[in-house]
Amino acid sequence: MVRTRLVSMVFILTWGLECLRAQQNETLIEIANMPEKSINHGLQDKAGFIWLASHNGLFRYDGQRFEVFNTSSEPHLNANRIQSIHENNNTIWIGTEKGIDLLNLNTYQVQALNFEEVNVSVVDIQSYADTVWAMNSEGFIYRFENKLLTSKISNPFDTNGTFGSHPRLLYTSGNLLAISENKGCYKISGRQKPIVSKIDLASKESHWGFYLGKNDSIFIYGKTGLELINKNNRKFDSYQACKEHVYFFLKDYKNDLWIINKGRQNIQRKSVDGSSESNYTFDIKRNIHVNSLFEDDSKNVWVCTNNGLFKISNEQAKFASLLGSTDARINNRIPSYRGMCEDKDGSVYIGGYGGLYQLKQGKIRSYLEDSLTYCPYSLIDDGDFLWIATEGNGMMHINKQTGHHQFYHIPEAKNYQFKYRYLVSSLKENDTTIWLADYESIFLFNPKSTLYRSIKLSFNGNDLAQYPVKQFLISSTNHLWIASEIGLIELDEDRKVIHHYNINSSPRLPNNTVNCLLEDSFGNIWLGFKNSGLAKLNPKSKSLELFTENEGLPDNHIATLLLANNGNIWIGTNNGLSEYNIQTTGFSNYFEQDGLADNEFNHGSSLKLSNGDLLFGGVNGLSSIPALAPLTSYETNKLLLSKIEVINADEKIQSFFAFDHTNGITLDYQNRYLNLAFSLSNFQHPDKNVFYYMLEGYDNDWTYLGNKSSLQFASLPFGEYTLKIKGMSASGIWASNSIKIPLKVNQVFYKSFWFLLFLFSSIGGIVWYVINMKMNRLKEIANMRTSISSDLHDDVGSVLTRVAMEAEILQDEVTDEQRNSLHEIAQSCRNAMSNMRDVVWSIDSRNKHVGSLFDKLREHTRNMFEDSHFIYQMELSEKATQLSISPSEKREIYLIYKEAINNILKHSNGNIVHVHVLVVDGYWSLTIFDNGTPFLERSSTGSGTKNMLMRTERIGATLIIDREDGYKVELKMRIKKSYLWQ
Repeated sequence: MVRTRLVSMVFILTWGLECLRAQQNETLIEIANMPEKSINHGLQDKAGFIWLASHNGLFRYDGQRFEVFNTSSEPHLNANRIQSIHENNNTIWIGTEKGIDLLNLNTYQVQALNFEEVNVSVVDIQSYADTVWAMNSEGFIYRFENKLLTSKISNPFDTNGTFGSHPRLLYTSGNLLAISENKGCYKISGRQKPIVSKIDLASKESHWGFYLGKNDSIFIYGKTGLELINKNNRKFDSYQACKEHVYFFLKDYKNDLWIINKGRQNIQRKSVDGSSESNYTFDIKRNIHVNSLFEDDSKNVWVCTNNGLFKISNEQAKFASLLGSTDARINNRIPSYRGMCEDKDGSVYIGGYGGLYQLKQGKIRSYLEDSLTYCPYSLIDDGDFLWIATEGNGMMHINKQTGHHQFYHIPEAKNYQFKYRYLVSSLKENDTTIWLADYESIFLFNPKSTLYRSIKLSFNGNDLAQYPVKQFLISSTNHLWIASEIGLIELDEDRKVIHHYNINSSPRLPNNTVNCLLEDSFGNIWLGFKNSGLAKLNPKSKSLELFTENEGLPDNHIATLLLANNGNIWIGTNNGLSEYNIQTTGFSNYFEQDGLADNEFNHGSSLKLSNGDLLFGGVNGLSSIPALAPLTSYETNKLLLSKIEVINADEKIQSFFAFDHTNGITLDYQNRYLNLAFSLSNFQHPDKNVFYYMLEGYDNDWTYLGNKSSLQFASLPFGEYTLKIKGMSASGIWASNSIKIPLKVNQVFYKSFWFLLFLFSSIGGIVWYVINMKMNRLKEIANMRTSISSDLHDDVGSVLTRVAMEAEILQDEVTDEQRNSLHEIAQSCRNAMSNMRDVVWSIDSRNKHVGSLFDKLREHTRNMFEDSHFIYQMELSEKATQLSISPSEKREIYLIYKEAINNILKHSNGNIVHVHVLVVDGYWSLTIFDNGTPFLERSSTGSGTKNMLMRTERIGATLIIDREDGYKVELKMRIKKSYLWQ
């Protein structure tokens, strides 16, 4: 216990010193793609955007892109040269060379305060609630209430009434303070009638401005350094921490002092207690001069200069870095590390490409030179000795006290494809067994006898030991787990292979190359893959859970894993270090700016110390995570909707910076293009923030966008959707808000409900009109037919009847020859009357059903067989009675029937005739047959049958004539639902 506490104290001390060193090594990061290099001032608004005042307008920066507001933009400003900016009530007050412009951040509309008296350069702006004060370049103060000019404040101590040149303002504790380079400091109090009083300063030299610190502590800076207000007598006293010329001053959240000196070519940072100091310098060739500093919510310090914008990450370093390229203790050796181990005395041995190092009681010394041809991939403590698995020289044995070392080479094997045996993994199972692996073999090494034994891992007829091994692990169940390039191999207590997990197994691995392994406190086995992320395997249920960049990992290439005392899992990747929280199931990610030695970690290079500290080796040093130091984060994340672009009616892209989330976005069917730009308000690692989106109503799953901070839609289908966007910072912290936008895509006009309703109504109206006209016309024709048939029957019929009767009467009064002629006349008239009745019947529209046709057929049959020896039977199906037929069908069927009856009457040798009208399977049929013997029509021309077939074809019916067994005629017609003529 005493030893553990001592080791903890040593590592805490070392970690603290290295954290300080990491802070001092912070560098300036220049922001790329600036629209204009010369920046006067900057601020972060309440939403999270960065605003910059330049000589070419006002810039808004979201970490990814700049938006420019000047005289050429939309909305446009009234001047390009911006002297000062200030946020009040969600409005940016812009002091320009021509007065004041107001940019409303709710609507992104610009309002110019065109007051004649302030239409000069405005150099500083301050506010409280709805009151705003503006100082112009002439030294006058103007007061605004609710954006209306209410008063002009003059200096009663000056004959011209001005407050001096290069004036600055500060509002605090109900008073407005004004200071200038040549006329001192003043306090303006009172609202209705401002009272101006002079404040005594510690120095009469020129002063440049104010800074308001915590607890209303007021600093004044100038040629003689800093002055701090004395709260007892409300006077300014010289601030002892800084007495040199100060051009600009900032006090950060840690109370560190940031000072721009007289030359304005470097930045000095001092801790408030004077224990540390940092300097930030610029390239002399660029002739950079600092104009101002400001701090954002992410604890970055922004540097506004005449030649660019720079950012300094100011978060407290979370890690200690050791043995990096700038560390003099490694004597210019390669700072890349592999194997590590700790002995019982608390000494840590670290192997790398630059040799072997010993870390003991906070001191680091080189233990072995790098002239030895080996790289210690794996170190094993063995009491007073060390065993090292090397590249090419087998196992190396070192005496810790004397430093004496000896190599035990691996016997050469036949057909070995490599010149040297590179031992890349090792594990000590007991005093006589060390598991070793090179690129194509697995060995058991006995440290007592120094003998090697090659083994096989047989499974399903294959030797799994022939492939590169990455790591060995013995779990709490005493099973041996082997990470390899062919998957994960599990061996039982007898060291027999019982399972081989790979891309074809169940559960299925995402990748066969498993780089590293770890067992957590719940017995789960964690697997780190090459380029496929992290997985948690439950050995009991054989279930696998996968984690990738989509779930918050900084990179999918996993190099090494460690288990912390709190149960969390630390993951070394090719792009940062990540902590997986077992409780929240979320990832927290860390990078060089957080104090890491480098973002890229080496395979298998990690160690958990006896005091709980964690060490990770990378390509540029070691990174230490102290177990007793909490990782405090000041990170705040808000998701920002930067811009929306659509195509307007003129087919031009139109941008919107303000947006009503309630009403949403409506896209026309012709212009379905939509582009959204978004970002996070955290500016620590803006290029590593990740985003997700979901378009509800189209795809109800979250889609991973990665680092892409924009979203484009083109040709979205008609419908209503809800677009959701969420974001996560590079550190793995989710934004406190999300974006939710109702989205509607209008239907193309000819597919809209109202258009289709109008279209179908119009078509229906036209069809109804045409049909109605046709029906009326057909009704007129039908009525005409009825009228004609009635007239023929009444008029012509009566005439023919009278002629026939008169001819019959005259027969008794004339000679025999004349009598014969009159008889022929009478008979012709009666035949004409019969034919006329047939014609009248056929054109009469009232006879439109099969029933009326059947009545006509019955009448004709009776007339034909009345004086013959034939007996006839006629049957009409009830279903056929009301079937409709057209006049032409009625006429042709009747004539076919007459021909059939006539043939039977003339040629049949039977005595019974049957006539049936039936309905079967969508057809109705007319069948005429007798009971005679085989029938042969005796006709010289055969025109009767031809006429029947011709008439059948005209009406689209089917006619079957059978003469094999008497005479049978069958006419079939498809039942029609309606006829227009009806």
